[in-house]
Amino acid sequence: MNVIIVNESGYSMVELDQIDTTVVGQKAKGLLDIPTPWRLPFLCISSSVFQHYCFAMCSQEKQDIIKMTANSLCSCLPIINISCSDSIIVRSSGVEEGISERGRYESQVCSVQNLETTLTNLFNQLDTQCIPSPQMAFVVQKYISDSALGHLSNERRFSRIKREWVYELIRENNVILSDTISVRNWRTKFDGAEKSELLCDSQSNISSVLRRVAWYYTKRKVAIHFEFIWDGKRIILVQADPEKSSSESVCDPTSFCIKVNSSSLSELKVLRLVSDEDQRYKKVKNILLYQKIGLNTAPIYILNSEKYILELQRGEISLPLEEDLRALASNSVVVRLDIANVDVQERQLLPRSNEIRSYEQLKDWLLGQKEFLSSGNDVAFLFHVFIPAFGAAFVNATPTGRIVEIEALWGLPEGLYYNAHDKIVVDTKSINSDIISKDNVEILKKQPAYKEFYVAPDEKGQWIQKKTAQPYDWRICIDDDSIKQIAIESRKIAKVEQKSVSVMWFLGIDESYYKTRNLAWYHEGFSRNGYTASEYKKKYFFETETLIRNEQDFNNFVNNPDIKEVTIRPVDDALLRDKDFLRKVGEEADKKGATIILEGAVLAHPLYQLLRTGARVLTLNQQSRYSEESFFNKLVRDNIPDIITGNGEDVFCQILGKDALLRALMEKAVEEALEIASASSSSLIEELGDEFEVVSSILEVAKGLKTLSRLQQKRIAVANTSIHEDIIFQRKQKINLTNKLTQKRIFSPEFGIIEEDISFESARLQIEIHMFRECEKGDTLRKNISEELTADPEIDCLFRSALSLTSYSRLQDVKATAKRMMNDILKMVRSRSVTEDEFLQTVRKKREKRGGFSKGYMLKSSSLSQEQENHSMQKQLDLTASEYCEVSLLEFNAVKNADYLEKGKGELVLRISLPICFNEYQTVFESNTVKKYIGKNKIIVGLTRGKNTINLQFLIQKDPDCYSQMKLPL
Repeated sequence: MNVIIVNESGYSMVELDQIDTTVVGQKAKGLLDIPTPWRLPFLCISSSVFQHYCFAMCSQEKQDIIKMTANSLCSCLPIINISCSDSIIVRSSGVEEGISERGRYESQVCSVQNLETTLTNLFNQLDTQCIPSPQMAFVVQKYISDSALGHLSNERRFSRIKREWVYELIRENNVILSDTISVRNWRTKFDGAEKSELLCDSQSNISSVLRRVAWYYTKRKVAIHFEFIWDGKRIILVQADPEKSSSESVCDPTSFCIKVNSSSLSELKVLRLVSDEDQRYKKVKNILLYQKIGLNTAPIYILNSEKYILELQRGEISLPLEEDLRALASNSVVVRLDIANVDVQERQLLPRSNEIRSYEQLKDWLLGQKEFLSSGNDVAFLFHVFIPAFGAAFVNATPTGRIVEIEALWGLPEGLYYNAHDKIVVDTKSINSDIISKDNVEILKKQPAYKEFYVAPDEKGQWIQKKTAQPYDWRICIDDDSIKQIAIESRKIAKVEQKSVSVMWFLGIDESYYKTRNLAWYHEGFSRNGYTASEYKKKYFFETETLIRNEQDFNNFVNNPDIKEVTIRPVDDALLRDKDFLRKVGEEADKKGATIILEGAVLAHPLYQLLRTGARVLTLNQQSRYSEESFFNKLVRDNIPDIITGNGEDVFCQILGKDALLRALMEKAVEEALEIASASSSSLIEELGDEFEVVSSILEVAKGLKTLSRLQQKRIAVANTSIHEDIIFQRKQKINLTNKLTQKRIFSPEFGIIEEDISFESARLQIEIHMFRECEKGDTLRKNISEELTADPEIDCLFRSALSLTSYSRLQDVKATAKRMMNDILKMVRSRSVTEDEFLQTVRKKREKRGGFSKGYMLKSSSLSQEQENHSMQKQLDLTASEYCEVSLLEFNAVKNADYLEKGKGELVLRISLPICFNEYQTVFESNTVKKYIGKNKIIVGLTRGKNTINLQFLIQKDPDCYSQMKLPL
């Protein structure tokens, strides 16, 4: 295949294997690597044309170059089937325009007649706005209007492995659809996929057609980013940018040497280990607190003597202090400054040195803190041997919340301030931090991030940003054992402080020196109040951000009014902890109404430094707050809500009035009877005790009532349907409720086989009606099954009594049956060699532990979520009954649905679920789903309740809304 390359003097045909990227540019090279049926034909304007334009001495010479080039283009456009009446697109193809330069340069659509004007605009724009001028070629193609455009990529930053792809489709009005494509060679193959066009006549098929592209490039083991258009008939790939190895050196964060030089320091004369007398300094107070609760800590030496602080203020260092400093500097040492008795905002991001490896460096750093030395504050310098670590974490824990949130990254904690990082959610399973153990802790969620950068020391001890090597860029940077350790110990810190805290941790340290793999270093109170809960999501997944990495980037932000979103990512160590730099960025963003996108940890300092400026700060791809909700909708014992809240969960309960409680207890009696029927011999006595408690509670509630409320027994008519007219099929049958399962099948010449399945689930009646026209092989036409609940006559009798409770309309019948059930239970207990006293003692113990049913708690749901800071321990643990709403009527929550299954000649499945407490129930099925099987008719299901039976009526009725049309004579 030949490629047409145009210059001022004409054009040439160049063979594909002789293409030079410095001549045609990266975009053209990417297009040439796409199979021909998948792209449009194109020609190239040589990079030499724009180079000659830039070197031209006058405007006339520049215009002559453009005119000659336009003429050369027009002469060869017919070769690629472009006529004078067509529209064309002229696209940049920079020699250095790789994947990171996507979207930097403009493309323009024009007519062939306006080609000269278009080239003038593009050349002039590049020449005046880009300094220095880039090496730039151009691609010329026929312009095709699109119905939608999109992107497809398996770049490393989006996918951990090359067979996982992400795509976005951008429709009219910028509506964006996104999804993923996973290539599985063993599941799907597209041999010869590249030999035919990507035909696609429906937007819904775009994903499946793109799978061919993903499969083809996955086989070639290429990471690449495509742009495509869809014209309503086919997908056309219009740009391909292969991912290239970064020019930056990459680093293995686990190759860092964490061994500490354990040579002991000589006896120090001025510096001393911190002690209780230093608690006024927050950084010291933290260390002492960790020691108090049994955590391992690093040795910290303090200098806060007024005498030596005044010396430093004068720029002097006496001999005793010098000797101490030289002893410290013989190791790799870090110095931190702290101020006593100032608020948390002033303490954040106080000066801290990098690694210091000589006395002269240490001296210069100390004397350089004159602003703080002369402030009149109670200043202390804290010295410690540099702590080499594989990673760092910030951990949010509360004194009463089970959920712990961890944000972790390779390298030093400073990297977490601004860089993408892993997020982990942990459930410590108890609000009592004293009884938590690793065996019980559950890791609920791990959310790995693409960790492109981290911060670590270089060979000189300077803390610099490093690029993460594969596979560590996607690998979780903390192991499960460490996750559990720091979660548990952070909860202990929160308990002592009695508030929500953010704890800074060093991960993967020298265990032989520090006696622990992970070291708590610092913590402070943590609150999410004050920053927006909104999360930032790029409009398009491939967009690049406007970065502020240094002062020059900041000045560009100040001077460019069009920049409305910025990401802070300092590369200069001095800026990592510079509060003034953060303040300037925040104030400028607030003034311009710009948004700051923060990739770093929300548990770290910079977020709050920025918020104090009034700037709008959004967190990038921030993990959603963990929440898990369980729904019950059941009557529970009196102590259950307190037990659940005592375990760190929130509870939604209702208090049932006496009429509602009686009905709930009657349904509970059926539920317990079902459990007795399925109980093993070892658990039978306990289940009988639960039934005894329920029946006893029925008698207690009944004492306070004069009559049985008719409102608790439901007569439901879902539709006003006459069941006497236009009936084309009907069936009636009596169902014995004492059976565990009843299944009956009949045949209708018009509607096929009708099978009715009736069963229990807890105290709810479950009815399924299947209608189909084909039997499976070997299946008989009539299949009637009655599966007994139990073969034990005593249990069967107890179950019948429980069922009859739910059918009575007179209070005296309920009381009489409840008394009889209590006597039957005691009789069953005695027949199993258990005395009545032993049994009643068991019932009392369970009542003392979990309560009875006198309070009438209907547990609707419980939820476990990450605790908000302003939830105090009292609020969490002191949920009282007065906070629950009271209801006088128990809902009759009947549910129905219909499914049409596309199998055989079709199958219709009708489902009804309703509480066992009812008198009559009627419902109608008349949806389009039903009419797929029975045509323009409707189905009526009626149920009438007896003591231990149900009369089921199944009818198919003509739809009265359907009329025939008559052709009137002219």
